[in-house]
Amino acid sequence: MTSTTTPTTGQRQTFAKNERLRSSERISVVITTGRRYRADGLSLIVVPAPGAGLRAGFIVRRKLGGAVVRNLMKRRMRESYRRIKSGVRPGADLVFSANAVADYHSLSRA
Repeated sequence: MTSTTTPTTGQRQTFAKNERLRSSERISVVITTGRRYRADGLSLIVVPAPGAGLRAGFIVRRKLGGAVVRNLMKRRMRESYRRIKSGVRPGADLVFSANAVADYHSLSRA
């Protein structure tokens, strides 16, 4: 089992419930009004949300594969985000969208 703390700072790298975008309405707003960035089979959609901290949601389209493949991609995206979120400035809602199956290394580079 891996540790949830960073070796250099000792800070916990968690993805708490209050950091998640769970409302389908809010995710739809982010998708329709946000700015989109694309890289290596992954899209990031960003909407400024002052005072809301940093919240993230993860979506995978059905055309990517069955439930097992989609859930695998969501787990990989969440894990990659969890590891880098300490370097992201708060005050935005983010939606990550997978357009192709990728491994952890590819997601970390994107």
